[in-house]
Amino acid sequence: MASWRARQTSGTVVALALLIAACTASAEDPEPEPARPVTVTESRLLADVRARNVDAGSRAITATFTDRGRELRLDGWFDYSTGTGYGTVSSDGLPSDRVTWNGELVATAAGKTMGKPLTSLDGWTAAPLDPSGSALGVVLAVLAGLGAERPDDAALIRRGGALWLREDETGGRSVTVFAGPTSGLGDGGGTRDDGGGGRGDGSDRDRADETDAGGEAPASGGPDHEDAQPVDPDASRIRYWVDDDGLAHRVDVRLGDTWAEVILENDDVPVPPLLADIDLDVKGGVARTDAAPKDGD
Repeated sequence: MASWRARQTSGTVVALALLIAACTASAEDPEPEPARPVTVTESRLLADVRARNVDAGSRAITATFTDRGRELRLDGWFDYSTGTGYGTVSSDGLPSDRVTWNGELVATAAGKTMGKPLTSLDGWTAAPLDPSGSALGVVLAVLAGLGAERPDDAALIRRGGALWLREDETGGRSVTVFAGPTSGLGDGGGTRDDGGGGRGDGSDRDRADETDAGGEAPASGGPDHEDAQPVDPDASRIRYWVDDDGLAHRVDVRLGDTWAEVILENDDVPVPPLLADIDLDVKGGVARTDAAPKDGD
């Protein structure tokens, strides 16, 4: 009798343990919400990203990505007040070059460390920035494109197919992860997924006819939008990790079948716009700079 009761008690304990485990797993692993088109409020947040970088000024950057089987890492800063970046590139953990760039030019020089802030580009090799030439070129171009004097056009961002992906965390901060727009609209004013959002004057912020009674526009992709974009989280080549103030703390950039992860942190290291003084030949060829004095190492 005692043995039967022991077996019954043991069986009950096991059953309860399995039930609790099942309930716990269900509570801890809820089904993730599917990606969806951004709302009006979310599109405005995404439209502020580039202007927020200019407000922040200089931002420390760390980018990690793979190129032709090599693990590359870019460490440095991008000063959005001057539109100029400066850092070092390491390959498979070994420093290879120093690099400085803006939206049009890139200059490189040998050096294992960044050293003191640049005062000239004496001895550096400059060339046009070509994002089609390498994975590093793509990352540099995206970083240079992440600054603007005023917010982008939120309406164009919505129509361009921007998506809400999820709520997440990065660097201990709560952020919203967005997929950038995938299509462009208008004559030079469309959206891009290479670091720039929809160009415009932000006048859509006051367009009451785009909002419903609850203050939100119907999601693009719904029946009320003739220019609906399909909801495809993998269609965009860029993802933004944005806080409630519209500041991006991480940006992911698609590089073929892989992604570059770019971490951005606030910093106060100024980067002078020395590339503005470089005049390449009309063919866009490579030039050796010869200005003095030398930069400090």
